Amino acid sequence: MLEYIDLKTKCVQIIKGLKNMKKLLFVTLTASFVVACGGGGDGGSSANAGNTPETLTREQIEVKFNLPIEPIEEVNNSTIEGVDSNGIRGRDDVERAITFEYYKDEVKLNHLYSLLEAEQNISMAFQGQDELKMNEALNEISRLNSCYIFSYREKGGVDLKQLDSLIENTPERVKFTLSIRSEQKGSFKELIEDCKKRGFTNMPI
Repeated sequence: MLEYIDLKTKCVQIIKGLKNMKKLLFVTLTASFVVACGGGGDGGSSANAGNTPETLTREQIEVKFNLPIEPIEEVNNSTIEGVDSNGIRGRDDVERAITFEYYKDEVKLNHLYSLLEAEQNISMAFQGQDELKMNEALNEISRLNSCYIFSYREKGGVDLKQLDSLIENTPERVKFTLSIRSEQKGSFKELIEDCKKRGFTNMPI
């Protein structure tokens, strides 16, 4: 009888031990899952909060990015190249529009500035009938467009369409753009390497 009681006691202890091990295993696996998924207290939320871009007023954006004033529409639209009062980032009206739209993502904004400046260089080269500069400008804008699409995928196409609508805001500018379309030169691998050098990330290779 005593042996039976002793055996039963040991069985109860073993069962309790197995239950405790099961709980410990569950806790351990849960903790591992949380860490792997980026959880663990306020660390993840704090990091995300720290990366949240600050919302600025239009006046604050103008000061931060040193934007030119909005050009007079009649003057700006009287020529293909428009008004570029600060000599950078292309036409003033488009520079302001894309800055207000994308100021929270300065990496993307700088890529768009490069595109806009390249578009302006095309306009100036064609107006000056400089064949060498025309070819350089055409190749530059073609490469930048390809880099942007490769880097930003579907959203890149949406961004470029919006940029085109801002640049081609008159019938004359639409005709001009259609008249200067050219094919990309160079191999795919060369293009990707060039995109990386320009600061574009998330390339397909």
